[in-house]
Amino acid sequence: MVDDEDNHFPWFLPDGRLAFITEYVPPRYSAAWTNAWAYDLQTGQRTLLQEFMGMQGPVEWSADLSKVLFHSPRNGRFDIYLIDLNAPGGLAALQGKLASGK
Repeated sequence: MVDDEDNHFPWFLPDGRLAFITEYVPPRYSAAWTNAWAYDLQTGQRTLLQEFMGMQGPVEWSADLSKVLFHSPRNGRFDIYLIDLNAPGGLAALQGKLASGK
């Protein structure tokens, strides 16, 4: 991946690509976020799957990448979230912009 990134929680996608989470924590820690990436082991091509997620890993994705299961302290304690990205508000919930999505 990239040497100066903090990468975590690798898993394989059904198509054989490697997926992983990259964590971004700004120096003043005003708001941290994570991005999900896919990495093709044959070509070395890296593809952004989802960005600015308000979560902490590990993370589990459905085979079609439409649902995400993770835990997060976004409500003051660690809760488990299952988010359907095809549902109204799904992307906002993944990014921590909605309290719903548990």
